[in-house]
Amino acid sequence: MPSSAISREILGKSNILIETIDRDSIKLAEALIDYGASVTLADREASDPHLIDTSSESIGPHLLDSCRELSKRGALIKEQADLDSLVPDFDILFVDLITSPTSPFIEIARNNETYVTNVADLIFQLSTVPTIGITGSSGKTTTATLLSRMMMEAPINTYATEDHFSEQLWPNVQLLREIDEMLRPGTLIAELTSGHLEYMHASPNVSIITNITPDHVEWHGSLEDYVKAKKTILMYQSEDDIAVLNKDDPISEHTLIPHCKGRTIFFSATEEPPEGVFLKNEKIYAKWNDECEIVAHISDIPVNKRYIGNILAACAGAIATEIPLDAIKSVLYKFEGVSQRLQFIGKVSDIYFYNNGRGNTAAKVRASWEAFRGHSLHWIAGGNPKSKHDPQGAHQHASEIANLKSMFKEAPTLVNTAHLFGEATVTIKQYLLDAGFPDSKIYEAGNLDDCFQQAVRSANAEGIVLLSPLYGIPWDEANSFNLLVENYSKQPYSSAQKKCS
Repeated sequence: MPSSAISREILGKSNILIETIDRDSIKLAEALIDYGASVTLADREASDPHLIDTSSESIGPHLLDSCRELSKRGALIKEQADLDSLVPDFDILFVDLITSPTSPFIEIARNNETYVTNVADLIFQLSTVPTIGITGSSGKTTTATLLSRMMMEAPINTYATEDHFSEQLWPNVQLLREIDEMLRPGTLIAELTSGHLEYMHASPNVSIITNITPDHVEWHGSLEDYVKAKKTILMYQSEDDIAVLNKDDPISEHTLIPHCKGRTIFFSATEEPPEGVFLKNEKIYAKWNDECEIVAHISDIPVNKRYIGNILAACAGAIATEIPLDAIKSVLYKFEGVSQRLQFIGKVSDIYFYNNGRGNTAAKVRASWEAFRGHSLHWIAGGNPKSKHDPQGAHQHASEIANLKSMFKEAPTLVNTAHLFGEATVTIKQYLLDAGFPDSKIYEAGNLDDCFQQAVRSANAEGIVLLSPLYGIPWDEANSFNLLVENYSKQPYSSAQKKCS
């Protein structure tokens, strides 16, 4: 097996294990079989009673049919698999995005020199066009969305995931299937989480890092391992490639610069870099190829100023890929944000409503609070600390706890009332109380709907009701906040009547 590079020829000669059995893994198996690979899908869980048994009701009929088709093409399907003993028998292991590198079978595979990889790695290694990757602890989706729109406005043949429900440009099998149709001049763009990067052996031609703060530390095993995974976006670049770094982020500047092999440019909201994009006197400037030009006036961009770091990062990526200034401006002047990223939902009865449903870290929540400094802010938070990505519970590492404590110290100044729901209620309430936040301004509710109603009752005219949960909640649940606002707008009473109620 190769130490880093992979190819279709290598795949076609390999015995490949795909961890987990779901729709995505089945699509991956189909693609790998087309390359000529010998494929096994294995899952530690079992369906009821058997995956291929037609009597099974736990898996939809389409999934069962797909598994049968895979079996006909020579793939093996293994349930209740002992992955620890299974992985040494394979040349390549494709892992699921939520699989922690601390899992025993990952360590066994790596010690056995099994090639551990994922779909993102395969896409970037097989891409026939130049690639752009965006990572960071926060701001990835907004930056990637902005930059991809600038590319399409240019116009540049732009290849990105189209069907992800949450608007994240995560690389998937759909993108893998399009590789043969990708034409030059053209560019592939993708958002890369630390979960992608952990298992990658390739770096984009243009790598953008928005920032690095403690996140998913338990999943990676340590803060050092988390940062190491992020560095992967730079490790395989060549002298012809470009790194775009945040000049205002201490970890990015001091930890990542030594790993930059090619051209390095910066973005900054506080200082003028030697080369890159910066903010000065409420204007965005770009310095590139010995020229300095005004990109845009902040007052002309319709989104909340909380997005400024993402805007600067996207502009830096745009000038690095030589997107015309007119295309950059055109996108900025009509950009209204991304779903559940400080998304303005509407103004009803003199109350403003914002959905920051993906606000599930201290950095993201703090940024959403800061966006409304000086306003009467009514914060809705909660969710479930445990998830597939954080089975032991989110934000438990010492570095993340320190960030949370620092964030909550700002709560008495930035937050008027707090409305809590879900299993994280007790934890968040304790953080608030420890920070000196008044108990009388903390409200506990059974669900998001009840929280919403209480927040509306607490809000004054010109107040802000903000969903920014801190802990994970499903996409659909966060999206229901928009429906709550819509239903509230239909209630037949005015702002004046509300005040008197």
